[in-house]
Amino acid sequence: MLPSPSGILAPSNFRLQLRSDIPTVVSAFKLVLIEPFYIGTDTETDSWWAKVLQVLDEYRAIMRQLADAFGVIFVPLPTYFRNSCTTAPSTCFAPNPSIPTPSVIYSSPTHG
Repeated sequence: MLPSPSGILAPSNFRLQLRSDIPTVVSAFKLVLIEPFYIGTDTETDSWWAKVLQVLDEYRAIMRQLADAFGVIFVPLPTYFRNSCTTAPSTCFAPNPSIPTPSVIYSSPTHG
């Protein structure tokens, strides 16, 4: 799945990608979907991170809906992460401020 002209995977394509991959994974493994998160406030620039932040709530809703639809475990990681960041800097837990990262969004073993 290719990124949109904005450089990120559109939420509709994100949903299609996951919806097509989940049945294969669920048939072979116990699947856990982890809610995507972003630690940062870069909303005023045209950076890739700011663009991700603009659609992140849609990504989160998609993950929760798909977890419910396929009966898999859903981990609301941002809540746990925010609580942990009250005792240590975010870089202790995730040196990269965004999950999924660009490499995760753009590629997978089956979609190159």
